Amino acid sequence: MPIVLFALVALLGVTALSVDVGQVFVAVQRAQNVADAAALAGAPLLASSATATSTATTIATANNDHAGAYTVVCNYANPGPSDIIYYPPGSTAPGIGQLGPYAAAMSVTCHVDVNLTFARVLGLTHQVCTRQAMVLRAPLGGTPISPMWVDASTPYSYGVAQNLLMAGAPCFPGIPGNFGWLALPSGVSASWIDVLSGLQLSESDLKALFVNIGDKIWGSTGLVTGQWSAALQSRLDRADQPPWAGETFDSYSSDNPRIIVIPMVNYLGGTGANAHFSIQRFGAFWLESIKKTGSPKGVTGRFIQYTLPGGGADPLSDDTGLFTYRLVG
Repeated sequence: MPIVLFALVALLGVTALSVDVGQVFVAVQRAQNVADAAALAGAPLLASSATATSTATTIATANNDHAGAYTVVCNYANPGPSDIIYYPPGSTAPGIGQLGPYAAAMSVTCHVDVNLTFARVLGLTHQVCTRQAMVLRAPLGGTPISPMWVDASTPYSYGVAQNLLMAGAPCFPGIPGNFGWLALPSGVSASWIDVLSGLQLSESDLKALFVNIGDKIWGSTGLVTGQWSAALQSRLDRADQPPWAGETFDSYSSDNPRIIVIPMVNYLGGTGANAHFSIQRFGAFWLESIKKTGSPKGVTGRFIQYTLPGGGADPLSDDTGLFTYRLVG
């Protein structure tokens, strides 16, 4: 009988505690569900400052839509410590790594405070359940390029300087009427000069500029030396200003204006504006200098790396689609 009584007490205790444990498990799932939903709700707005507001609104709505359920807490403060943290392009996001120039991420942390019942006999009155979601917005299907081309069959070695203005150069057969420049894809409202300058573009222009491996692109004519040299010189001038001043090829930020992404192509045929090419891959180059006088004119760049669609800095560049939003943690 004593053994039976002892066993019953233990069994009742475990049963009682299981009620509290069950509450904790439900609260944990609740915190995770709301964090995931809020992160995904804010993801399409990661390119703007409205993302945190949208995320916080989703959490408030989730609380209102589930009367009597566990209340989810997510503290948003700007500036200051916050449960909603935005990671801009070029920054390092936990669990992802360094973001590419057109990627952004956001982490959302949610808390649920559970009031315990039977665990009070052990001195435990409540348990805070915390869960986090990390969402990534990345251009995984294409690369926004500088409107110039280089030969895909030319060998490229890390750090080696070479002329990137290849039309008519000894390393590539001359193409009548084509001097190494590309026409902008349809739908781009920004000027050709602004695109080559690497200036900040609108969301619609950014989308229109995306091209993929295998795409056919066309040459551009009517560009005088002063146009392309002014555009590239603006990159060099900006790179000499903070926050990039003093950076070199051996030590630079991922958003340095000297870094240009150029399509590496096969020449298919045609002359002038009808010259057309097939994109084989992309290359990231460090813009070293420009030569706008004398002959031959040139754009000197140092090869950094072959760049996959998405800009190369995004380690999750194995998907398709213009912009992908995904939970990564």
